Amino acid sequence: MEANCNFVELEKKNGKIKEKEKIGEGKIILINDNGKVKYNLKPKNIPIRIEDIIPPFFSKKEFLEEKLSPKQLFIEIPIFLPPISFRISDFFSGISIYDLDPKLSKEATLITGQMAPIWRERK
Repeated sequence: MEANCNFVELEKKNGKIKEKEKIGEGKIILINDNGKVKYNLKPKNIPIRIEDIIPPFFSKKEFLEEKLSPKQLFIEIPIFLPPISFRISDFFSGISIYDLDPKLSKEATLITGQMAPIWRERK
């Protein structure tokens, strides 16, 4: 997953975390390499490390050593969203992920059960 970012300094005001000022721009790249999370930062002219991005309420070791299924998407796992951006987590929170087999939609659907008679005898 690659995210173009504005790196900002955050501050806490009235119990809410808000952006204080923009520090610079760059990219955060997360890679699922056979279940092991690898990362790469590409900041533009600013000294920033992955440790600067992970919020203090996350264990850095837990984040960087997270084990994934090789087919698992980062957006399926909530632990990866907050470090990237609070806005991105809001955006992805309403998205559902489905793995649909297009061949199944072409097959007939079986309906089982008893059928009630729809005719009446005439007198």
